[in-house]
Amino acid sequence: MLLYHLVFPTKYRKKVFTEEVCERLKEICTEIENCYEMHFMEIGMKKDHVCFFWYRQ
Repeated sequence: MLLYHLVFPTKYRKKVFTEEVCERLKEICTEIENCYEMHFMEIGMKKDHVCFFWYRQ
């Protein structure tokens, strides 16, 4: 099992992640999980970055 922790900041650390954006991003991650053999253990978001902690079997 491989574990990954990725952090994606926004350009110039602009605060662009709203509640609506966060919910849509989680929906997209669920679709990605179904297409590929991976599982998001945690998706953390602040207004200026998003963190993914996931594994692949």
